[in-house]
Amino acid sequence: MVPYDSASVLLYKKGKLQIVGGHGFNDISPVLDLELTLDRLNPGARVFLDNQPLMIGNIPQEVPHFNQVHENNHLIYSWLGVPLTIQNQPIGILSLDGHTINQFTEEHERLVTAFADQVAIGLENARLYEGAVQAASRFETLYKLSQIISANVRSEEIYPAIHEATSELMETEFFSISLVNEKAGLIEDVYMVDRGEPVSLSSRPLGQGLFGKVLETGHALLYNTFTDDMIAESGAVVIGDPEEDDISQSVLVVPLKIGARLVGVVSAQSYKQYAYTDTDVELLELLGANAAIAIENARLFSEVQELAVTDPLTGLYNRRKLVELGESEFTRSARYDRELSAIMLDCDGFKRVNDTYGHTVGDQVLKRLGEIALSCVRKADILARYGGDEFMILLPETGISEALVVADRLRESVTFAPFATNAGNLPFSVSVGVASLEKSVHNLGQLLDRADFASYVSKDTGGNRVTRWTSTLARKHKQPVEFR
Repeated sequence: MVPYDSASVLLYKKGKLQIVGGHGFNDISPVLDLELTLDRLNPGARVFLDNQPLMIGNIPQEVPHFNQVHENNHLIYSWLGVPLTIQNQPIGILSLDGHTINQFTEEHERLVTAFADQVAIGLENARLYEGAVQAASRFETLYKLSQIISANVRSEEIYPAIHEATSELMETEFFSISLVNEKAGLIEDVYMVDRGEPVSLSSRPLGQGLFGKVLETGHALLYNTFTDDMIAESGAVVIGDPEEDDISQSVLVVPLKIGARLVGVVSAQSYKQYAYTDTDVELLELLGANAAIAIENARLFSEVQELAVTDPLTGLYNRRKLVELGESEFTRSARYDRELSAIMLDCDGFKRVNDTYGHTVGDQVLKRLGEIALSCVRKADILARYGGDEFMILLPETGISEALVVADRLRESVTFAPFATNAGNLPFSVSVGVASLEKSVHNLGQLLDRADFASYVSKDTGGNRVTRWTSTLARKHKQPVEFR
């Protein structure tokens, strides 16, 4: 009923009009998925923005910048565009092209407008159906991935699982998880990936940046365009160099909540504009609810694990963890003929401190002693509160002469360090024993016992000294014969 040479259907998607179908083209490829900005110089944009039909009789003369499809070997001279509307709201346009001047009439415009109403209803029904199918699929994916997240109990497993889950649901060119550190008053990044590459983690004061806004309000933030001007306007904290690096165009940040308590934020970002919809916000909020519980469970699990291997008073390893790590070091050293030494620190007169000043002061002394010992050893060394007022140190790759130097430095540090307590500054000293791996040492327990015995000898001979274990020492002071 309407003579045309080619026709296109354009739908509004993410701030632009996109050609989703066409007819009458020699090759549809150059046309399909073509995006047109909502610039009023473009006739299609005017039809959509004004929600009114538009007819042009001589394109080269009236609209010289019109986007011609050169692959068709025909110039478009006439053009007719009508809006596709649902409840008087435009969802796109239907456009007809003609290869002759003034090819379309007002009657054609009336007929196409009437037809466009039926087209819009059909397209909307198809969109709603596809949306329902997609929503069902996404929520099924959300449920499955939430189960996977909840099944993990370690932070190093939880964070990538949350990232993977989010990537299944939406664009995540940049993805991050940041948690609240209430004691320090900080937002701390715990996981951050940009286009598949890990990003250096940092922290910032609570209330700063987009993450701070979300934590302050408890509500999600969504930006589908982000310009340089908006950085200062929004208070966003920029990671990287804005002059050299791309700026995320679509930014979605949702809070991680456990009940009314805000524990952090999760953010999905894309370098494309209009990457996220309200549905994405809802999905990430639902995923975030599961993620928050999983993160909290992982934190509690980590605390329980730490309590199992940490001395609660000093924060150092306990005896159990020392033995666990020490067995591995002993096996490695014995197998590959490497050096290994042990140092035992035993407090001089500690019982007198407890009896005179009470256990609170005694605890303060032990904490201070742990701090001093920690400052005198390397990261590779294993320091633990061995029991009561005893501290044991394992020194991998360390022979007896080096161990004796470390032991004497420890003894001097304790002797000259201030021990500030509720009872004032107390003078303090330690008896130190040192033993090293040799052929007569058959297991870790034997090495530790030798260092322990040597510290007993130091204490028995006046205290505040370092004693090296030797077989002569053992015979002289009657160390029990060892069977292990």
